[in-house]
Amino acid sequence: MALKRRRFFKGWYFKHRTGEAVFAAIPGYAIDERGNKEAFIQTISNGHARYFSFPHDRLWVREDALMIRIGDNRFSREGMSLALDGVRAEFRYGPITPLAGGDIMGPFRHVPFMECFHGVVSLRHAVDGYAQLEGEKILFDGGSGYIEMDWGRSFPRRWVWMECHDFEERADASLMLAVAEIPFLGARFTGIIGVVTLGGEQRRIATYRLARIAGERESPGRYQVEVKQGKLALTADVNYREGCELRAPMMGKMSRLITEAPCCELDVVLRESGRSVLMAHGRCCGFERVN
Repeated sequence: MALKRRRFFKGWYFKHRTGEAVFAAIPGYAIDERGNKEAFIQTISNGHARYFSFPHDRLWVREDALMIRIGDNRFSREGMSLALDGVRAEFRYGPITPLAGGDIMGPFRHVPFMECFHGVVSLRHAVDGYAQLEGEKILFDGGSGYIEMDWGRSFPRRWVWMECHDFEERADASLMLAVAEIPFLGARFTGIIGVVTLGGEQRRIATYRLARIAGERESPGRYQVEVKQGKLALTADVNYREGCELRAPMMGKMSRLITEAPCCELDVVLRESGRSVLMAHGRCCGFERVN
């Protein structure tokens, strides 16, 4: 595995859910502006977040097959195994659901100077296994999972991110939506990427498909956004709780502190040509709102 020399990071987000219990692990590596290298694993659950740092020589990655090893901890499309101080986990995954229609970044995937790139590995897959946090064991048998990834120099200055694949009215539905402030050629614009899955059909929402923010409102513990794109109109209303602190990259160094709420309430309405195709309540939505 050839690493970039400096000002670079890459991380993968492995989410596991059953009922209102959620556990996510974030393996990755970072290289700061001086060329100092670090491998890391972050974990987050309801009321829990930990950061584990490793020497870079404990990292092995085979990216074409998504195989990651950091010390005694392993991650892949088939599952993951953690043996960390106070955090242990064993998970097996069913077949993943890849994104249809090409890269979620669209044409921006080919712009080499983008600050941050995003990828979706699996929109939904079956999960069996457990996580043990400070001696408390949580069973995830019959659960579900989601995998995504990010890489580049830094996370955006401002962003909103949400992901949910547990809707009461539609067990076959899922949503991922990200809205971020993107620096581009000396200016800044609002970038949107997202996908709504209904059964086997995926509806892509993105700036490069002329998606735009039609409305945005925020109050303590609540965030609402409306996105319009051609015949599609998506409304997402998140009621979020106090989140957990995670580290985020800034010029290749994991020095920025952000907050993620791993299990929130989410109400989604998707209309197509004025007709409602999805109206559902999500019970365990991951949510970030960073200013």
